[in-house]
Amino acid sequence: MNLTSHLDIKSIPELGLHERDRAWQRVVVCLIATAVWTFELWTGRFDPLPYRIGLVLSMSYLVATLAYLRFGNWAQPAEGRFLYFFLFSDPLFFISMLVLDPHTFAFLHPLLLVIVVRSGIRYGLRTMYLSWSSAIAGSLLLLTNDFWRSETSLTSAYVLMLVCVPLFFASLIRRIHNIREIEHEHARFAALNESTLARSAFLAKVSHELRSPCKASSPRSTSWRCGVAPAPTPTTR
Repeated sequence: MNLTSHLDIKSIPELGLHERDRAWQRVVVCLIATAVWTFELWTGRFDPLPYRIGLVLSMSYLVATLAYLRFGNWAQPAEGRFLYFFLFSDPLFFISMLVLDPHTFAFLHPLLLVIVVRSGIRYGLRTMYLSWSSAIAGSLLLLTNDFWRSETSLTSAYVLMLVCVPLFFASLIRRIHNIREIEHEHARFAALNESTLARSAFLAKVSHELRSPCKASSPRSTSWRCGVAPAPTPTTR
């Protein structure tokens, strides 16, 4: 079983709309990170190496996102590789921002919860677990930064947030998608019912038209058209 069939993203309605929305959000985040790191390099307040790495990373991610918007398979997004690449890499990119520049972005760490949970709300529980696993693996990078090792309370809150994702959001996402499936079935049955009613109305109209010619003509012509000889008159006798 490949990743496409396992995640079952093909069945998601309005998949292209969801992907375009995520792509433009990614563009905004990359532009903000690029602007912040460019400003930090210009001011020179801290060691420039992390900001240079972050600047290269954000610009590369921005180019990849713009390429996705330009060349992505929008007719069938689930068939392309970009969708699954970004599902896995979005948490990693955000965590890299926390590692490279914790003084600026550390307070934004709850947004990682938004990234993971929204992927589940959009595409299903299995997709949420994929994004969550990527976030767990990427969080090991925080141990390489002195800021996160020293700020134990902030790091503990971060770890607790990730641990609570499957505990508190898995059942919610499952219910959301069950409701969506029910609504989809109701819409399908409503469309089928409308089609049946339209067909019944058409057949009733055709049946009425087939029965009405004899009534639309004069009695004499009607009798001959219907195969019945008219009654004899004194003249014909």
